[in-house]
Amino acid sequence: LLVINDARYAWDDHERWLTSIRKELQSFATHQGWRNIKNTRFAVQFSLAGVEFDLLPVSRQTWESPPQPQSIPLARREWLSVACARQQVEFVKKHKGNHTGTIRLLKRWASQHQWCDYKHKPKSYLIELLVIYFARSSSNVEELLRKFWKAVKKPHTLDVRFVEPIEDISRARPLVVDPANPTNNVAASFDWTEFQRAASRYANNLQAFLDDIQT
Repeated sequence: LLVINDARYAWDDHERWLTSIRKELQSFATHQGWRNIKNTRFAVQFSLAGVEFDLLPVSRQTWESPPQPQSIPLARREWLSVACARQQVEFVKKHKGNHTGTIRLLKRWASQHQWCDYKHKPKSYLIELLVIYFARSSSNVEELLRKFWKAVKKPHTLDVRFVEPIEDISRARPLVVDPANPTNNVAASFDWTEFQRAASRYANNLQAFLDDIQT
């Protein structure tokens, strides 16, 4: 998360922030060894020493005092989740229980999988929320993983709510309501096609999932 002090840009002028940050990185990337610098919808991505990074900009004012969703124009509310990153981290930390190992396993798979582009890769936050949700009704790791992959296999039936959504996103499918920002559907942030295809393979064959991680 990149907290911005510069007051020249409006608090919600995120597209301008992204362009400015990308240009700054590109100006000295060759000397620092930074590679593959590009903008995504919400972040500036780059790789360094084989590790991928996302820089998400947020104004200091918004970071220190996140505004109420109702006070933000509907078209800009999706950006509020960036300002709520701290609350998201706190929620996961509080509710992940003893399932840290399962979350890491799934994140490792997601980082190793060869996605066709970043638009098809599920966010780590989505994986964390799904594990936390299905852990409530699972007695062991195997059962949890089966429920996870079966849910991903049928995203059109996915309806996960830690809180009730503020906006009328309740009919959207797949739906994973962000507990830190109830206007945000975490499941709507990427294309599910590849994720669903992988789940079709793993839902009834967890060994294939484990084998793919090890290879």
